[in-house]
Formats: sequence, structure tokens, C-alpha cells
Amino acid sequence: MSIGRQHFPSPMDESAYRALRLWTRGWALAHPVDGVDVDDITLATVELVSNAMRHGARPVDLELQDGPSTLRVSVGDRSEVSPRLPEPNAMATGGRGLMILGALGRWGVNRRPTGGKTVWCELASR
Repeated sequence: MSIGRQHFPSPMDESAYRALRLWTRGWALAHPVDGVDVDDITLATVELVSNAMRHGARPVDLELQDGPSTLRVSVGDRSEVSPRLPEPNAMATGGRGLMILGALGRWGVNRRPTGGKTVWCELASR
């Protein structure tokens, strides 16, 4: 089992998201999980980090953890507000992140004992 970690103390610009995608892809290629797509890992990671940056409270922490048949992406922040699925709206320009995570695997929220939350997505072999 390998763990990759990143810490984001302030808002991210587009170049920081580009760097996050490259780092995630590199980590996932170095720690492959059979049947888990590297692009899915990258998408889940960027989605969780961007949601935490947009709706959470900094600092934001990322952890990738591989197992024999699953990969878990966990993103924590200091906000107590849990994410929620929005009402479906075909005309909305956003609000599909949790649906994307649900399509990639399963996701959930854990409360942190020191305050805040960790939102996670688990991608399993297909």
C-alpha cells in the first residue's frame, strides 16, 4: 500500500490544477491498481480538490491510497458543511461533480475529530 499526499493552503489557479493533474497521473502510473483507470483517478482527484477549494474551508489536504483492488482519493478541509447532491437541472452549468464521483465509484463523507470533513471516492477494479 502506497500513500501520496498534497497540501493546498490557498486558492488554486489554472496552472495549479494542471500541476495537480500531472502529479496525480504520475502517482497513479507509479502505483497502478489493476482495473482502475488512471484518467478516472485524475478526474476524481481534481473534482474533489476543486469542490473543497470552492465550497470548503482551507487548508485542503489530498491523500491517494492504493490497495490490492481499490484506490481511495480523500480530500479534507476545515468546513463542517457536507456536500449534497443538487436537484437535477439540465440547464445548470455546474453541480455535477458528485454525480461524476458516483459514476466513477462510491463516495462518502467522514467527520474529522479536530473539525472539518474528509470527502472520499473509492475506485474499484472493473
